[in-house]
Amino acid sequence: MNKSYIQQLADYIKSNLRKGYTLASLKSALINQGYSKISVEKSVELANQQLAEVAPIMREKPKITYKLVLDKKDVEARIRKRDGIEEPEEMQEEDKASSESEDSETANNAEEEERSEFEEEKEKKGFFRRLFGG
Repeated sequence: MNKSYIQQLADYIKSNLRKGYTLASLKSALINQGYSKISVEKSVELANQQLAEVAPIMREKPKITYKLVLDKKDVEARIRKRDGIEEPEEMQEEDKASSESEDSETANNAEEEERSEFEEEKEKKGFFRRLFGG
């Protein structure tokens, strides 16, 4: 097989990968246009090799941080508690009324949410360990 022929196909593949096409769709399109499967595979290998030569090398693992997002009312209550400031009576009454109605529902959902968050965290950590080899 002619090297320039394979190189032309590799250039075509690299160009279209940059445009957002998937490798599978490019391979399928080339084979449907009459190119042999062997020449398409060789050009894919060449394109991958050439792309790998110019790809930046990751020197360090990315740092992943998680942030807990709280609502404004909760944040204010935590600040008051931290600073030793008592809540105004009207807020205490609102909190009691709302907490009584939410307590039964919250108690039922809390354990379920905690389990699902824990499972989700486990999945994320496992995914990144597999992805980055950690």
